[in-house]
Amino acid sequence: MKFQKGNTKGKGRPKGASNKVTSDIKEKFAELLDSYDIDQMKRDLEVLKPEDRLKIVSGLLAYYIPKQSHSTIEAEGLPPITFINASNPY
Repeated sequence: MKFQKGNTKGKGRPKGASNKVTSDIKEKFAELLDSYDIDQMKRDLEVLKPEDRLKIVSGLLAYYIPKQSHSTIEAEGLPPITFINASNPY
């Protein structure tokens, strides 16, 4: 049901709160990953074609190595300067 302007009955879910379905899916996925041991993962990766293996590994890297953020400063009469924030807490 679409939110109606002037609704005074409820404020909805608090900001940042996930819905129950999302929480349940995350919990089930965590259980699945907990039961998936590293040796089985290695065997599964070995049977893939190299390009498919690379796609999976590069996709997983995003959860290990933080993505870099870029900031560009521009000043009149000067070339733009780009800063790359590559901080890694590890």
